[in-house]
Amino acid sequence: LFRKPLTLAYKQKCSAPAITLARRVLDYDPDMETSTRARKIIAAGEKEGGKDAIKLDYSDRNPFQLCVVDRVPMYRGTVEPVKCSFCFAVSKPQHAGKTCPICEIAKLGGEGAGMINGTFQLN
Repeated sequence: LFRKPLTLAYKQKCSAPAITLARRVLDYDPDMETSTRARKIIAAGEKEGGKDAIKLDYSDRNPFQLCVVDRVPMYRGTVEPVKCSFCFAVSKPQHAGKTCPICEIAKLGGEGAGMINGTFQLN
């Protein structure tokens, strides 16, 4: 699950996210090859001092939702997201009124009943 992001973070010289992802990988008790790779990435990242070559807009300690338009995190408490009235995808308030890029059916921030499955939700 974390193998691809872990490798990408390491190759892009983003030590802090690579270390965090490697520790998460080890929490899931992976196979021998993956755990060896994760330990090597942790050792290399700590050797570099956790410095990042690229500044990422990411905090592993703060929960967030991903804006479906900009594909950037919206951290809890910073912005009140608007939702698609059909599929409930979230985006930043400045995208209200645009067509949802996920379902391409409804407008972001619009009023609607959403997806209704069967008669259970009609009552």
